[in-house]
Amino acid sequence: MKNSVSIRKISVIFSLLTGILFGSVAFATPSQIILFCSSWNMKCREAKTAYSSAAHELGINYADLDIDQANSQQKANALGLNLPSAIPYIYILDSKGKVVKGKLYKGETSQSLKQELMKY
Repeated sequence: MKNSVSIRKISVIFSLLTGILFGSVAFATPSQIILFCSSWNMKCREAKTAYSSAAHELGINYADLDIDQANSQQKANALGLNLPSAIPYIYILDSKGKVVKGKLYKGETSQSLKQELMKY
């Protein structure tokens, strides 16, 4: 009887510690990447490939918004973002939709972007 109670206590403690450990890892990574770009821009094509690949590997939601589309301003507003003055521009958002970082894409590889995204 005493052993079964001890095993239950250990099981509960293990479950709590596992939840805390893996829960904090889940919050440490960004939940969404928004890339502002345009179809005519070669750097944007590179950025789409690199960011979508990195996001897919990390399980992060990815979307790109073409700044030449009529509804891009409304979509940016709905996300609480400003249209950037230069493209390709990336916003990294946390699980609450708050901007963690905004930056101009400068030709990074998907591997280096993946490493950068894992820092958050």
